[in-house]
Amino acid sequence: MNVLAVLIDLGVVVSSVVLICGVAASRRRGPGGSVRDRTEAAFLNGGPGLVVDTAITALHADGRLVVAGPGIVGVPRPVAYDAVERAVIAEHAAAPSGSLHGLRLAVMRHPAVQEVGDGLAARGLITPAGAGRRWRRWGVAQGIVCLLLLFASVPLTVVEMTRYGAADWPFPFIGKVGPVLVAGGVVALVCASSAGARLTRAGRDALAAYRWHHTRPDDPAELVAVCGLRALPDRDLWEQLTTAARRNRGGTPVSAGAAPVVWCAGVDPGGSGSGCGGGSSCGGGGGAGCGGGGGSCGSSGGGSSCASSSGSSCGSSSSSSCGGGSSCGSSSS
Repeated sequence: MNVLAVLIDLGVVVSSVVLICGVAASRRRGPGGSVRDRTEAAFLNGGPGLVVDTAITALHADGRLVVAGPGIVGVPRPVAYDAVERAVIAEHAAAPSGSLHGLRLAVMRHPAVQEVGDGLAARGLITPAGAGRRWRRWGVAQGIVCLLLLFASVPLTVVEMTRYGAADWPFPFIGKVGPVLVAGGVVALVCASSAGARLTRAGRDALAAYRWHHTRPDDPAELVAVCGLRALPDRDLWEQLTTAARRNRGGTPVSAGAAPVVWCAGVDPGGSGSGCGGGSSCGGGGGAGCGGGGGSCGSSGGGSSCASSSGSSCGSSSSSSCGGGSSCGSSSS
């Protein structure tokens, strides 16, 4: 029993060390740096969905785009000031209908939006698709094994005790392996959770710095980028965008068998991501955002998942104030 206990303890310790080192290495990629514009801030804060919401808000703010009736989009002035706005105008011109949810979905798949995530991954602000998948699975597996071994140690302890008299009982088997198994399970769960998060510490710091220096209460697009849709002052547009986001997520099916729209990770530094460009393989729904964590002021009404196949979200937005000490959540849902 002593030999078995030593082998179990040693195996859990070695597995935990490898897991911790692997997770840490998977999240230290790229030189880091600052957030360059509100498009990148929106991607970090809410994924492709919030990027599109930000562009639509900017177009709507000065009358270049209008949303009327039950989510019907018009573009009276097709003028764009950045790549995502050009994608919105181009997809609207090519769309068979002017529906907002259809336009939003198409632009989320557009290379102009997908490449924002590629650039952020190359700089180490988010982790590439698949970078943490192996370690998340390792963590889950280790947690399950530790739990099973902990349960198995109870009958093994009983068997061990029955072999000796009451005066000669050895130190119980569960006492030899229990603490290590519990610690190994905790390490496994923490590492699995960390491996599934797409926003790196550098990304969180860069987003916080951008939020502090660039939040402008008079710019609705900037508010949406750094604080989420909840901060949008125009409640009519907010209602239209949140309804479109719910439809993209699958509240109202867009197409049969639709899968979540994702960041397809065309750039995967040293990894396994594969680009999908226009994104026909990106599916037809919408998932959770890439949440900015550690000070995000609100959430995207339906940003997409940032993981190509892992299905994990990147965190969440929780705090209520943004840069310059100004509050973001200007209205209630």
